[in-house]
Amino acid sequence: VSVLCYGEGVTEPDSSFICRLPEEIGYCRGSIPRFYFNIKSGQCENFIYGGCGGNANNFLTQDECLSKCGVDESKRHRDGGDLPPVVRFLLSFLAFLGESSSSFICRLPEEIGYCRGSIPRFYFNIKSGQCENFIYGGCGGNANNFLTQDECLSKCGGKVKINHPQVVLLMAKGLYHGLHCIMLRILMNSSDWLKSASFWGMEADRVGRDPLGH
Repeated sequence: VSVLCYGEGVTEPDSSFICRLPEEIGYCRGSIPRFYFNIKSGQCENFIYGGCGGNANNFLTQDECLSKCGVDESKRHRDGGDLPPVVRFLLSFLAFLGESSSSFICRLPEEIGYCRGSIPRFYFNIKSGQCENFIYGGCGGNANNFLTQDECLSKCGGKVKINHPQVVLLMAKGLYHGLHCIMLRILMNSSDWLKSASFWGMEADRVGRDPLGH
């Protein structure tokens, strides 16, 4: 399970983050009856707390748990929550991790750039599966930009496969210690993934096998 955090927010965790946290006994050996919100069942359920550590999804009474999480949180989980654009972009980016650089390039959109030239170029259109012409401004843009159709086809044609790792969203969004956070699990399709990648200062650590052991 990975947690990605970004941006600035409030200093305390909000309920949407707390109510999605898993049951956690902690690292002490006590036997204290507590309640936590089970996002899968949509219910406040009892568990045994060790007495220290753990997380904020830990309530003294069922009523306290329900007042914090309740039915609204369960409905938000079923509906998928409201993902901010930056979260949707991060998930899209994660879906590309582990693919070859050429495969990534061929999925980039047509981009004119920020200059005002009028230069004929070609790009690979992932929707149509074809190398198509477009007008390039002359600077900026991205790597999906080829001088000729043959160059475009040699780089992308017939080589782009949809073979993304499975990104399972465990938490739509939340605020924790001033950061917006999402919780997710990444299931690998191959054993030779790159071990880590950084993007805008955030790191997603990955392992070379299915973390669930499948």
